[in-house]
Amino acid sequence: MDCNLQIAEDVMLVEAMPADALMELETLAVEAMGKLDFVPDTGLAIYVATDEYVQSLNQQYRGVDATTDVLTFPAEPMPKEFEDEEAPYAGDIILAYQHILEQAAQSNHAPADEFGLLVIHGLLHLAGYDHDTPERQKVMWEKQAELLALFNIPIVVPDFIHGPDESES
Repeated sequence: MDCNLQIAEDVMLVEAMPADALMELETLAVEAMGKLDFVPDTGLAIYVATDEYVQSLNQQYRGVDATTDVLTFPAEPMPKEFEDEEAPYAGDIILAYQHILEQAAQSNHAPADEFGLLVIHGLLHLAGYDHDTPERQKVMWEKQAELLALFNIPIVVPDFIHGPDESES
């Protein structure tokens, strides 16, 4: 597995989550990818960005004009003629630095744990998991809890509340 983490130049790093702590997310991602059965040598990019940048991506790609903690962008499938020549690429995980720090403080989580949760959450999306229905959320949350426990991240993520039209009759 190969992970490349980049920190945007305009992100104002703070002592609670400095660059060296962010770089440890690469190791977490690589180890979690192994547990999620990604093909060996699969590539991944993690981009630590400003809240404003994440908000602009959220508006552009999801039609939501608000910041969010994490966005994932899965890679397009590799063309058949290149499968033997190129390592697979899972996609990109975009993290909103300040938003995540604020979210960690509000939840009484260590910043490193909150960032770890969101890397795992993003990887689950790239592996095909989703939480768009109660049934799919249950499966994703179970796998997420398993990985959080495996990596000693003491966070329990509550279920989203889905509307009545989103559950089985």
